[in-house]
Amino acid sequence: MKNLKYRDWDLIEVYRSIANNCRGEKKTTLLNELSRINQRYDHYQENNRNLINISQYNFEGREVIKSYLLECYGDNVNLNKLKVEIKSLQDTHYKAICPYCGLNSNGTFDHYIPKEVFPDYSVLSLNLIPCCEKCNSIKGERWKENDRLLFINYYFSVIPDQRYLYVDIEYDRSTKVPTITYKLENNNNIEGEIFAVIKTHYQKLNLCSRYEEHANNVVSELYERIKLAYEEGEDIGSQQHELNRQLRVKKERKGINDWEVALLFAVSDCKEFFNSITDTLLPI
Repeated sequence: MKNLKYRDWDLIEVYRSIANNCRGEKKTTLLNELSRINQRYDHYQENNRNLINISQYNFEGREVIKSYLLECYGDNVNLNKLKVEIKSLQDTHYKAICPYCGLNSNGTFDHYIPKEVFPDYSVLSLNLIPCCEKCNSIKGERWKENDRLLFINYYFSVIPDQRYLYVDIEYDRSTKVPTITYKLENNNNIEGEIFAVIKTHYQKLNLCSRYEEHANNVVSELYERIKLAYEEGEDIGSQQHELNRQLRVKKERKGINDWEVALLFAVSDCKEFFNSITDTLLPI
């Protein structure tokens, strides 16, 4: 997992363009809020590295403007352009993949700080993170608890370069079928508060169990590919070298704590995996 690139220019102009696409009283009301929205955007930028400090605006007695702000996040040509711009900034891998899980396509956008509570940030690009529907649904309006973030913010959170995601592969002695277990371990002295957010992110989104559901298919394909190469006369050593090459490429593109990178680390270190190929070619 890696940080995403964020769009931080002409923020208030994006709001203005979306407001100008509205009509009548809604357009007038939204444009009259330009100065206050600009102040709120400045407040977000000033606290983007410590989002816990962002204060909530009191909309009591201003329900109409609150509803109009929420409606800005709808079918609006300039909002759609903004979404395209946000995705276009990303590296090739994250143009299509949800950063929250690394599994699914990023067909939606999460308001990291929920728009229902902070409607003034409903179309703020810094608050819009491309993600998959499943992660968006699980996360919902949650974002903090007891003055601590619950989820990694892929724009502004510190994402360590050190490993914290690990995989155990155990083989049943009789069937040689692997049991794959994902786990988080702070073996590399990652700062405590950073690791705490990582832990709640993985726990709240059920990531380890979701990775385990996908991992067997990846290992099965690896097994079949290496078994076929072995039957065609390629030695296991060359296959291990090719596996390590794949690992280096994926680590560079997706980060050291990507779920598939963690799995390939474990497979490359698993003697039973390669022994099962050279012994009796038992299926996985």
